This record gives sequence, structure tokens and C-alpha cells, in this order.
Amino acid sequence: MIKKQFNILSLLFLFIFVANLKSECKEMVYIFPDRNSCVSGDTIWFDVMVFDSEGKVRSNMVHVCLSSKESSVTHSTVKCHNNWAHGYLIVPDSLSTGNYIISAFTNRQKHTPQSKVIQKDVLVYNRFDQQISEISMPTYNGSQTVNYQKVGMGISTSAGSLKTRGMAELKVEIPSSLQGNLKALVVNVGMADPLAETLPFYSTSAQALIKKDTGVVIENDAILIRGNVYNKATLEKASNVVVLLSISGTLPYFDYCIADSNGAFSFYLKNVIGVANLYIQVVSGSYEEYIVELQENVLVPEKSKKTGLRILANDQVAYINNLIDAAYYNRLFYQTMQSPEDTFSMDIGFRYPFYGEPTKIVYPELFIDLSDFTEIARELLFGVQYRIKQDHAIRVSNQVQNMLFDMEPLKLINGIPVFDGSKFSKLGTNQIERVELVLNERYFGDLVFKGVLAVYTKDKSNSWINMVPNMFNLRYECVQVNQKGQGPKPKAVGKNIPDFRQVLYHKTYFENDKSLEINFQASDIKGDVIIEVIGIGKENELYVDSKKITVQ
Repeated sequence: MIKKQFNILSLLFLFIFVANLKSECKEMVYIFPDRNSCVSGDTIWFDVMVFDSEGKVRSNMVHVCLSSKESSVTHSTVKCHNNWAHGYLIVPDSLSTGNYIISAFTNRQKHTPQSKVIQKDVLVYNRFDQQISEISMPTYNGSQTVNYQKVGMGISTSAGSLKTRGMAELKVEIPSSLQGNLKALVVNVGMADPLAETLPFYSTSAQALIKKDTGVVIENDAILIRGNVYNKATLEKASNVVVLLSISGTLPYFDYCIADSNGAFSFYLKNVIGVANLYIQVVSGSYEEYIVELQENVLVPEKSKKTGLRILANDQVAYINNLIDAAYYNRLFYQTMQSPEDTFSMDIGFRYPFYGEPTKIVYPELFIDLSDFTEIARELLFGVQYRIKQDHAIRVSNQVQNMLFDMEPLKLINGIPVFDGSKFSKLGTNQIERVELVLNERYFGDLVFKGVLAVYTKDKSNSWINMVPNMFNLRYECVQVNQKGQGPKPKAVGKNIPDFRQVLYHKTYFENDKSLEINFQASDIKGDVIIEVIGIGKENELYVDSKKITVQ
């Protein structure tokens, strides 16, 4: 079936933008998390802004990664609208106490050598730790921090102190020098962590991982999936093997490429939201078995960063203990946010599947009960020949020449290519939802299909692939579902339910008004509350102001 049709050395991606590595990447991303410390199991909400010092932003996909000094912890991908996006990271419940980094970057940044990535330090306290008295903290020099201007934003509140659950009126008076000169204003109100206040506002890291690459793919309304193929027996990189990608569904998706000399392959998926079940097959001219590994869109922390053990002061220890206690009660009275369910959508943009409009569609269950595919082919699928005695050979009719094709058709189960015809043998009318037939030649790239036999079953689990060599079902988190309107709550949920919100307000404003008036409610946690206002200028400069009030 495959034979020489896969001579596609020059066709690696379809409809992608490739930038020359010699041109310097000016794209950068600001990230604005709703907190700078949390307890394991918490959800960190964030806003991100992509900008380019030359005003040439071409990426609208941003990857956000929470990492330790050793490895990535969790990550997500968000889609920007007008260079802004809103999303979240769920901090693993088992994460150890320590200092972590949130990085936000585009694929163009990641694969451009020497590209700077802006990052934010976040302290995580494990909720099972009884007594935290010391933490390993990073040390930064001036060249590793991001410059910003301390500017008075006219922050005022209705009172200098609040009672627990007290309502506060917050007013921000934008100075005349900035009126009309701001892209956006980020307002964040939350409990003040005395240890987190010792961290830099932002830091930078030259974390581009690809030091030598043929090109940089710009992710615009699409994500790039990269992976590698290895020989299972030798663990050596497998080059020049064909890699097939399928996504099952009502309109199945299919693509293919050839692994390069390093066993690397890439696919460019447009308009993919949620968690995808990817079906990846490796096809070669031998009987070798292979292993497929997908690369995550993460950054590995700099190994050179210096850290030192810090003994905590009494007020820092007290705050951490109170925060962990509050997290305990939050879990008693509120449902914690869970990892996203396996919901997935993909706007293919076409009316028909990748193999085109079917010549005919047959619904076997509308006819007499037939127990296997041999009977279905003989009784219902006119133009299909299925021969068990000939290694389950399948041929379909060529309508143009009124004769059978001399080669097998493209065979699919739920949109996934099948090379072993025996996989159809036990499918009867009770198992099949519909059968789509194409009784003429079809072309996909430089592949030629001698007809198509596409069977869609009622069972969508595709468990049959477990017995197929070199077939892999991999769960892949694509673009996070739009979280507009979601995030920290500015008020308590109910009068009779404990309220232990750490973040009291978090929102980004895009209007260049002269002033803002905001209301928020204190929680049951006592201590200092910090109000932080961040202005982003039209030249991407940062203006920062803050004020503290007390909850008694």
C-alpha cells in the first residue's frame, strides 16, 4: 500500500510559516499571575501579553510553563486575541515546597538562539508540610532582572484597614503623563507574602533550547507538535521512516511526514482546542519495532542559576502556616479545580473528511443482522471485494474503468489507517455505525489512494489499536479552552461558609480611562493585603505601583 508513494522529502508540513533563524526574534511575552505564592493543589490564574519591540508580532499561541530548577512541572498553551490571553495552571498537589519559575514564551522565541524569556518566581508550599523554616531561594544579578518604572498610580482605598469580609472601594488615578499612553492596566489584590516580596518583579533567562535548527515555525491559530522515533531494540534514532498522524472523529484528521536524520518529525495542527487523542503510526519497509516520544512545549531551567538556603523570619513562617491552614479548610468546603477533561474540538474547515466526498455511504444496521464483515461486504457493500482466504485482501471497484483496482484501497477504522484487513473481520451490523466508500482514485499530498474503505464503529474507544505494532495512542494537551470570565472571585461565596481566598481581585483593563473604581471583599484571612497596579505602555514599558492595607 505504502510503497514508493511516500517520496515526500520536501513536504514536511502543510500550510506553515517558516522564519529564517538568522533573523533575530524580537518577540517576548509578559506574564501576570494572580499570585506570587501558593499552596500545592492551588490554581494559578494568569494573563499574558505578546509583544515585539519592532511591532511585528506574528505568533498568537503562548506556552506557559511552571518549572523547578530540574525540570518542567506543568504547562498549558493559550491562544491570544489582540496579543492578550487569559488562562490557568493547576499546581500539582504533591509538589514539594520550594521556589519555582513561571515562564511564558512563543514557539518562535523558544527556537531562536539567545532569545530572552521573561519569567516570574512563584513560591509553592506543600500543604502536608508541618513546619517550613527554610527554603532554597535563587540569587539574581542586575542583568537577569527586567527593568520597570515605579510610578504613582494614585492608589487609594476607602479605609486603611478592613475587618474580615469587609468591603473595600479601590480607586486608581492614572497620572496625566500616562493617560492615553497605556495599552493595558493590570490590577491585582491579594494577601501579602513577606517572603515572596523579596523576589524580583521579573527575571529573564536565555533559555532557547534549539541551538541548531532548519527553521522556526510561527504558531498562528495553530500549534506545532514535535516528536522523535526510536528503534525499540537499539534505542537509536530512526531516520527516514514514515510517520502517520490521525485524529479520530466525525470528520477525521490525517497527516504524514518523514522523520529526519535525527528521527525527528513535526505536525502543524490548526484550530485545535482541548485534549487530543493522537494516533501515531510508524511505517517502514522492515519489520522493526519503534518507540515514539512527543516533545512537550516547555523550557528547561538554566542550570547555571545560583541558589542559596534561606532561613525564614518569624513573620514569614507565620504567613506560610496560615496559608496552609487556609488551604486545608478550602478543600473541606470548596471543590478544587481539576485537570481538564478529555474534551476536544478541531475546526478542519472542510465539509468532508481528508479523503474527500464519499461515493456512497452505507448504514448496515438498517438492514438484516449480519454477523461479520465478510457478509456485510457481500450483501451491502457493492463494489467491495473482501477475501479472507487471501490474507483478508480488500479491493474496491474503480467506477471510471468499471473494474477492481489492482491495489488495496486506503482502509480506515474511525479515520485511522489500517494495514491489516483482518481488523475488519469481526465487525458486524451491531458494531458498525456507517461505512463510507470512495470508488475512484483520490490524492492527498503525493499519496495516491486506490479507492477508500472507511468504517466508523459505534465503539469509539479504538481499543483494537493495542494489538497493532508501531501504533501509539498519545494524549496531548493542545490549546486551553477559553477561560474568559473565569478566575479569582472578588467576593465571598456565602455568609455561612468559611472564606479563605488568598487572591481578592485580579483583572486586566484595556481602556485608557483616567481612573478606575473597583470593589472587592476581604476574606477570613487576617494580615497585610497588597494592591498592585501594573501599567503597560505603548512601547511595552512597565509602570508599577503598590499599596498595602491591613485586614484585622
